[in-house]
Amino acid sequence: MNAAMNRLACALLALVVAVLPMQPANAGMIGTDSAVAAAQQPGDRERVEQFFSRADVKAQLERFGVSPADASDRVGLLSEAELQRLAGQIENAPAGAIGTLVIIVLLGILVWALVVR
Repeated sequence: MNAAMNRLACALLALVVAVLPMQPANAGMIGTDSAVAAAQQPGDRERVEQFFSRADVKAQLERFGVSPADASDRVGLLSEAELQRLAGQIENAPAGAIGTLVIIVLLGILVWALVVR
């Protein structure tokens, strides 16, 4: 009886191995730019969200007729490239020209919102 069960188990196993497709493992190198982008992306998002949480930025948004909640929702919808570019603009802004940066950022968000709709 055990020999018959062993033969049946071996036949079923051979059938399963023959019928199911076997896919080899595929490993590859991760590019430096994708690894850096993945590492910087959460930091960029935090930097932009901190910028939009400032009181002067909120006041400027309200002057342009954009609610701060809508602006932060739109920041959440930015692609990684747009987020990196915006975070870079915030980081590289001159110390005394934050008003100009706010206008540029707000205009960029408004144009983006108009294009998306």
